[in-house]
Amino acid sequence: AVAGSIDVKPFGTWAIHGTGNALKTISVPYNGSVLSGASLSFQLDKWARRGTMEADCAEAIKEGVRLDTFKGRTFILIGAGSELGPLRPLLLAGATVAAVATRKPQRWAELIEFAQTTAGTLLLPVPSGVAS
Repeated sequence: AVAGSIDVKPFGTWAIHGTGNALKTISVPYNGSVLSGASLSFQLDKWARRGTMEADCAEAIKEGVRLDTFKGRTFILIGAGSELGPLRPLLLAGATVAAVATRKPQRWAELIEFAQTTAGTLLLPVPSGVAS
């Protein structure tokens, strides 16, 4: 190998297809309650005004909430195992999620088990030749 080069190994993709029904509403837990619809829109605007989030981020979330389904939409998540990340809500809404996360077998097992109960599809990188 050349000094400074990276030894790249081929990988494949393992797809976990959920068997659940897609949620029709997007909700966000916040401060002991669950925000959706008008209450979520109001809070997003409030966060944007305060500078807690960028205004275009608030608008993007509101646009996503207006969708009737996330089926047919694919998201790529780096740090997919994050507790505060959007992996679980996206899968519950029926999205396909290409997930990249740390190598923690127990955490992956939990995510796979969860994905199987949702309407979404979880795509995982696996070593080349690993059967799904």
